[in-house]
Amino acid sequence: MDFRHLLLTAGSVAVCLIAGGCNDSSTGFDTISSDGLGVVDAETELIGTVVDDRGCFKFREEGSDQALWLLWPEGTKSVNDNRSVRTRAGTEFSPGDIIVVDGVLLGREGLPDGSNPDSMWGSYARFCLGADESQDDEILRAVTVEHVE
Repeated sequence: MDFRHLLLTAGSVAVCLIAGGCNDSSTGFDTISSDGLGVVDAETELIGTVVDDRGCFKFREEGSDQALWLLWPEGTKSVNDNRSVRTRAGTEFSPGDIIVVDGVLLGREGLPDGSNPDSMWGSYARFCLGADESQDDEILRAVTVEHVE
């Protein structure tokens, strides 16, 4: 290994450690919430299950094969080594939980710069949804989320 390669590797490890984004149980970013996206009114109510797809929490509606990428309500954070999330109100959700979501269905174009793979939202969308941008409703932006009793 030459000195330049060693320096680049050491720099990458340092950035990773400082950012706290590299561990065995995450994709390199905290659970995505709608922080900073502005206020929206819920347009739909869906019941389904939280699923974990390679570190991206998704929502699978009852009776559907498709899982929508779930953007959690503002203030939601990852907890338990990114195995679950906690909303600002303190409610925790984990894969397998049955939930009701009031929210808005979006395509990538509904996110800031969402179709640009080099932007923050575009790179998250590409990781969680893949490179195919042809689907219209592939994201569920949650306004509220509750457990189904």
